[in-house]
Amino acid sequence: MPSSITLTSGSSSNIVIPLVSCNTVNIRFSLTSALQYSYSTTAGNVVTNATGTIAGISSASTTISPTLPAFLTTTFTESGLPSGYTWNLTYNGNYHSNTTTTSVFVTGSGTFSYTTYKLSNSSSGCTTTYTPSASGTLTAGSSEIITYVASTSCVTTFTESRLPSGTKWWIDYDNINQSSTSASISFSTSSSTFSYSIGQLTTRTNSGCYLQTVMTPLVSSGSAKSGSSINIPFQISTGCTFTYVVNDGSDTVSVINTTSNAVIGTIDVGSDPYGISMSTVDST
Repeated sequence: MPSSITLTSGSSSNIVIPLVSCNTVNIRFSLTSALQYSYSTTAGNVVTNATGTIAGISSASTTISPTLPAFLTTTFTESGLPSGYTWNLTYNGNYHSNTTTTSVFVTGSGTFSYTTYKLSNSSSGCTTTYTPSASGTLTAGSSEIITYVASTSCVTTFTESRLPSGTKWWIDYDNINQSSTSASISFSTSSSTFSYSIGQLTTRTNSGCYLQTVMTPLVSSGSAKSGSSINIPFQISTGCTFTYVVNDGSDTVSVINTTSNAVIGTIDVGSDPYGISMSTVDST
């Protein structure tokens, strides 16, 4: 850039300002619109914009000297993020993305607005959100600390196997009890390790012997890190808990425990019983 240009009346010239690279903040900006120049004429000293017509130049030479406006460095420093974490910031309309702890902007003088952005990262079933201090305004040439506060939420999923389709099962995790007829149950918790317990399931069918199906989780309790996925297999056993036998000669029905084969009860019925059928409706 020339230090000055000499004009005479009626002549014209251009002052070309190239792009300027500022390696310290790795940005580029044009000085063309910000350039000002000054000159002396019989009308006195004048300062005007980069483009326009200079009036009052006499036959004698007039010297025009371009002058750069003052530029100020404004620094933002983050606090609370993991080392090397990418964070973003906009100041005076300029957007920066950084992996270092500082973000530097070069502007003219003034007070400009800045915008901070919430960040998040998901890994192993957990999402960590970093919430920054609020956006605001900052005078050029000063500094500001952007403080991030981290919060983590996790989804832990338990999935059963071997249960008949549509079977309702339940699980207690982090003192939260949930049940479902689907194969999976999920919990949203903070990041930690919590204990869990799973209940045994029993169904009975009146089919002449009170058919009982017992569904037992192979692992009924333990601990699981939040954000993990745990498979819960069930063992299923089926059998009659007790059955009935009619006694034609005594007009009774005997109740027999099918495990011990012992008679555990006798029911008086009408004369000459010859058969028995079961009802799914409870009665006394």
